[in-house]
Amino acid sequence: TSEVQLDNTSKFLSQVGDYTYVLSQSMINGEEISQEEYDNLASMNEYAATLKNTLSEIETKIYNGEVRISQSRTRQRGTVADAADSNVLDDLANVEKSFDEYPSLIYDGPFSEHIENREPALLKNAHTISQEDALNTAEKFVGTKGLAFESLSENTAIPSYTFVKNTDSNQISISITKDGGYILSYLNSRNIDGERLDINSATDKAAEFLQKNGFYSMQSSYYEKSGGIATINFAYVQDNVTCYSDLVKVRVALDTGEIIGLETNGYIMNHAERNLSAPALSVDDAKSTKLALVPKDSMREVLCYEFKGAFNGKNFLIYVNAENGREEEIFLLIESEEGILTV
Repeated sequence: TSEVQLDNTSKFLSQVGDYTYVLSQSMINGEEISQEEYDNLASMNEYAATLKNTLSEIETKIYNGEVRISQSRTRQRGTVADAADSNVLDDLANVEKSFDEYPSLIYDGPFSEHIENREPALLKNAHTISQEDALNTAEKFVGTKGLAFESLSENTAIPSYTFVKNTDSNQISISITKDGGYILSYLNSRNIDGERLDINSATDKAAEFLQKNGFYSMQSSYYEKSGGIATINFAYVQDNVTCYSDLVKVRVALDTGEIIGLETNGYIMNHAERNLSAPALSVDDAKSTKLALVPKDSMREVLCYEFKGAFNGKNFLIYVNAENGREEEIFLLIESEEGILTV
C-alpha cells in the first residue's frame, strides 16, 4: 500500500489565497505592489497551472474508471490514500516534488513563512538546562518537593520539561522551558471553597505574584471568572505603550487568593525591548492618549491609539494606526458579571 504526503502542496494552497488577500488590502489602502510581489504572483500562477493540469488529468481518470480509491484506509490531512491500477500516486508525487522549489514567502498574513519558523524572542541566546535543574526550578516555584518528571516536549515552538504531583486534595502540573528555565505553565487543580475575594483584590494578588517572580511592568487588562477562579490577563508596558503580544495569564483562587495557574506562552514568544518611535499622529489629532502595540495575524506589531466607543448598546475597542490614522483592528467588549473579554 502506498501513500503520498502533500505538505508542500497544502502550504501552497494556504498561502496563495492569503497572499493575494494581503496584497488586495494593500491596494485598497493606496499602497503599490512591488516588483518582488509581482514576481511572487507570477510564480504562484505557474505552480497553480501545474497543479490544475495534474488534478484535471486525475479527474479524467476517475471518470473513466481508471482510478480506484481505497475506502478501507483512514485518511489523514495532507495524505492521499492508495489508488490502485493507476499511476495517480506518481502524478501527485511529482506535483508535490515540484513544490520543493516553491519560494519562501514573507508577508503580512497568518500563513507567512516567518511565523512557522520563528523562535521565542525571550529565549534567544538562552542556555539549555538539564532535567534536574528544571526540577529544582519547578519545586522552588511550587514550594513543595516530590514532583515527578512526566515528559519532555521538543517538537514545539517552546520545548519544555513537565513535572506533576498528585495528592488527595489537588493535582499539580508545571512546565519549565528547556532553554532558559522559565516557567511556561503552571496549574494547581484543587477544589475552590466559595468566593471571598472580589476581582480588584484578585488582580492585586496576581500583580504582586508577577512582580515577585520577575515579570515587571505588567498591566492588567481583561479577565473572566468561572468556578470560583479569576483568570486575569496581563500585558507588558514599555514607555507607556501596552505591548499586547507579551501576554501572561494568571489564575487566582477566589477563596484564598492563592495563585493556582500561570500561562506565559505569549510573553516568552514575544517579549523583548522594542525600539519605539514617536507616533506621527499627535495625541490631539488622534484624540486618544493610550498607545498600544497591536499584533496582526502575521505577528507584526503596529503602534496604535486605543479608543473605546459604543454602538447599539455594545462597547468596542478601536485601534487606529499611530503613523497614518488607518483603522487596524476593532474588538467587541463582552462585559458581564463573569468578566470582561474581547472578540
